[in-house]
Amino acid sequence: MDLDIQDDLRTQLELKYLFLKFVGNLVTPDTLFDNDSRIQIDKAEDFIYHSAPDDFSRQFDDISHQLDKLIAEGTNVLPLKLTPEEIAREFKELLNKEGKTIYRNGIPFGWLNRLIDCTYLKLPSGLPYHARIGLWIHA
Repeated sequence: MDLDIQDDLRTQLELKYLFLKFVGNLVTPDTLFDNDSRIQIDKAEDFIYHSAPDDFSRQFDDISHQLDKLIAEGTNVLPLKLTPEEIAREFKELLNKEGKTIYRNGIPFGWLNRLIDCTYLKLPSGLPYHARIGLWIHA
């Protein structure tokens, strides 16, 4: 497989992974994804960033299919205002800007509300857009 094509496919998988990481972090652990699903997501991360070109070519379809199934689960629970790819790009940009501090300080409600319908999260009504929403165990 051509390396340029492989880079594009890695980017596709990375966006799927980042979307799942985003969705999984919005709720308390095991609310949306069980332990097996979380293990799959973690394995996908390792595959995306560390697999050799030959391994990547052989396993891409299987990993992509597994992530697609998990994305379908996530989008059934959290209604989206943007596509999973757009949300993943936004989340990546936020991670690049704020780093892991988002896990300690949360994410801006206004940013989140632009991406998804926040009804499932059962947040208090009337939240100002600058309010911070906790992630993962702080969700």
